[in-house]
Amino acid sequence: MSFYVNFLTYSFTVLSHPADLSAFSYQDFVDAKDTEELPSVFDYVAVSSNVNLYHENVSFNCVFSPFIDPQNVTLHLWYQDENLSSIDLIEIETNRFVHTSSFSHLGKYFFYISADIGNQKMISLSRSFWITNSLFDKDADGMDDDWEHYYGFNPSDPTDASTDYDSDGYTNLDEFIMNTDPLDADYGEFVVYYIQDHIHLIFLTICFLMIALLFSIFGLRRSTRWI
Repeated sequence: MSFYVNFLTYSFTVLSHPADLSAFSYQDFVDAKDTEELPSVFDYVAVSSNVNLYHENVSFNCVFSPFIDPQNVTLHLWYQDENLSSIDLIEIETNRFVHTSSFSHLGKYFFYISADIGNQKMISLSRSFWITNSLFDKDADGMDDDWEHYYGFNPSDPTDASTDYDSDGYTNLDEFIMNTDPLDADYGEFVVYYIQDHIHLIFLTICFLMIALLFSIFGLRRSTRWI
């Protein structure tokens, strides 16, 4: 069994009206990530879920402190150090702004929100979320998150699927598929798995050998009778 994840292209569908705004620089994003506290003007910045299925809606919410007048409230989306887009958020009630998008590319995304408050550009803390094809496997590496947690792997690192922790010739993904212990090179497990996986072929082979043996015995008896 092979499992492939395409990290070469990305796309997303904007469901609210995008703004034609110039993108922030990557340094702006780094500054947002390094911020230790949420700026006091932001009461709430969040994404609807940390793990989301591709092509399903992802909602972004931002609530500002009372008695301020935020302008140009913008969502900045990032993926692998690349700015995907800067999008205007829609104000659905006083000081509450939202945006909804659907994503088709698997992987981890980052976002932050900026706004003009008076004559200052305010930047929120950055947040992250995942787009995946299974809610049980957020990094889309083919191994369930619970299984990775159980054996001490990182459910946020898709590269550990191709590693061979116990150096038995089988990757972690192979061992997940075979339901064997990826931390213990016990070759007896693989014998059991092989038998279970090929039980029909083994059964047919045994039947064929038994039939061949019966024919041999029958032929030997007939030849003996004529001597």
